[in-house]
Amino acid sequence: DFLLDKDASLMNYALSNEFAKVDVPSSASLKEIAKNLNMDLATFKKYNPQFKHNFTPPGKGYYMYIPLNKVAFFDKNFKAEKLAKVDTTIPMTRTYTVKSGDSLYKIAKN
Repeated sequence: DFLLDKDASLMNYALSNEFAKVDVPSSASLKEIAKNLNMDLATFKKYNPQFKHNFTPPGKGYYMYIPLNKVAFFDKNFKAEKLAKVDTTIPMTRTYTVKSGDSLYKIAKN
Protein backbone atom coordinates (compact mmCIF):
# COMPACT_ATOMS: atom_id res chain seq x y z
CA ASP A 1 0.00 0.00 0.00
CA PHE A 2 1.41 3.38 -1.03
CA LEU A 3 0.74 5.11 2.28
CA LEU A 4 2.63 2.58 4.35
CA ASP A 5 5.42 2.06 1.80
CA LYS A 6 6.07 5.81 1.58
CA ASP A 7 6.41 6.47 5.30
CA ALA A 8 7.10 3.52 7.59
CA SER A 9 6.38 5.68 10.65
CA LEU A 10 2.75 5.73 9.58
CA MET A 11 2.56 1.95 9.88
CA ASN A 12 2.14 2.05 13.66
CA TYR A 13 -0.41 4.81 13.33
CA ALA A 14 -2.26 2.88 10.64
CA LEU A 15 -2.49 -0.17 12.88
CA SER A 16 -4.38 1.79 15.51
CA ASN A 17 -6.27 4.06 13.09
CA GLU A 18 -7.65 2.47 9.97
CA PHE A 19 -7.73 4.36 6.70
CA ALA A 20 -10.13 4.34 3.80
CA LYS A 21 -9.05 4.84 0.21
CA VAL A 22 -11.48 7.13 -1.63
CA ASP A 23 -11.61 8.64 -5.11
CA VAL A 24 -10.63 12.26 -5.35
CA PRO A 25 -11.81 14.85 -7.89
CA SER A 26 -9.36 16.32 -10.37
CA SER A 27 -7.76 19.74 -9.86
CA ALA A 28 -9.28 20.23 -6.41
CA SER A 29 -7.60 22.25 -3.69
CA LEU A 30 -6.11 20.05 -0.95
CA LYS A 31 -6.84 22.84 1.51
CA GLU A 32 -10.53 22.71 0.58
CA ILE A 33 -10.63 18.91 0.81
CA ALA A 34 -9.00 19.00 4.25
CA LYS A 35 -11.40 21.75 5.33
CA ASN A 36 -14.38 19.67 4.15
CA LEU A 37 -13.05 16.77 6.23
CA ASN A 38 -12.56 18.94 9.33
CA MET A 39 -8.82 18.21 9.17
CA ASP A 40 -5.84 20.52 9.07
CA LEU A 41 -3.88 20.56 5.82
CA ALA A 42 -0.64 19.28 7.39
CA THR A 43 -2.35 16.14 8.71
CA PHE A 44 -4.14 15.56 5.42
CA LYS A 45 -0.85 15.86 3.50
CA LYS A 46 0.85 13.46 5.93
CA TYR A 47 -1.77 10.83 5.07
CA ASN A 48 -1.46 11.62 1.35
CA PRO A 49 2.20 12.14 0.43
CA GLN A 50 1.44 11.21 -3.18
CA PHE A 51 0.24 14.77 -3.81
CA LYS A 52 3.26 16.89 -4.72
CA HIS A 53 1.34 20.15 -5.06
CA ASN A 54 -1.51 21.78 -3.14
CA PHE A 55 -4.08 20.47 -5.60
CA THR A 56 -5.06 17.09 -6.97
CA PRO A 57 -3.76 16.18 -10.42
CA PRO A 58 -5.97 16.82 -13.42
CA GLY A 59 -7.76 13.76 -14.80
CA LYS A 60 -9.41 10.75 -13.22
CA GLY A 61 -8.11 7.74 -11.40
CA TYR A 62 -6.57 9.37 -8.33
CA TYR A 63 -7.32 8.54 -4.73
CA MET A 64 -6.63 9.78 -1.25
CA TYR A 65 -6.53 8.25 2.21
CA ILE A 66 -8.74 9.46 5.01
CA PRO A 67 -9.20 8.07 8.51
CA LEU A 68 -11.98 5.50 8.64
CA ASN A 69 -13.85 7.60 11.19
CA LYS A 70 -14.13 10.39 8.57
CA VAL A 71 -15.71 8.25 5.82
CA ALA A 72 -19.35 8.79 6.85
CA PHE A 73 -18.72 12.53 7.18
CA PHE A 74 -16.95 12.53 3.81
CA ASP A 75 -19.78 10.66 2.07
CA LYS A 76 -22.41 12.94 3.58
CA ASN A 77 -20.67 16.29 3.12
CA PHE A 78 -18.24 15.93 0.25
CA LYS A 79 -19.44 17.78 -2.79
CA ALA A 80 -16.82 17.81 -5.55
CA GLU A 81 -18.55 20.68 -7.30
CA LYS A 82 -18.23 22.84 -4.16
CA LEU A 83 -14.47 22.37 -3.90
CA ALA A 84 -12.36 25.18 -5.22
CA LYS A 85 -10.97 24.23 -8.59
CA VAL A 86 -7.36 25.12 -9.13
CA ASP A 87 -6.26 26.44 -12.50
CA THR A 88 -3.61 23.95 -13.58
CA THR A 89 -3.17 25.26 -17.10
CA ILE A 90 0.26 26.46 -18.05
CA PRO A 91 0.25 30.09 -19.09
CA MET A 92 1.50 30.90 -22.56
CA THR A 93 5.23 31.55 -22.50
CA ARG A 94 7.67 33.10 -24.91
CA THR A 95 11.35 32.48 -25.32
CA TYR A 96 13.73 35.40 -25.65
CA THR A 97 17.43 35.28 -26.40
CA VAL A 98 19.35 37.92 -24.48
CA LYS A 99 21.44 40.20 -26.66
CA SER A 100 24.38 42.36 -25.77
CA GLY A 101 23.16 45.66 -24.31
CA ASP A 102 19.78 44.25 -23.14
CA SER A 103 18.48 45.22 -19.73
CA LEU A 104 15.77 43.58 -17.64
CA TYR A 105 13.63 46.66 -18.21
CA LYS A 106 13.95 46.38 -21.98
CA ILE A 107 13.24 42.63 -21.94
CA ALA A 108 10.21 43.08 -19.66
CA LYS A 109 8.71 45.66 -22.02
CA ASN A 110 8.72 43.10 -24.85
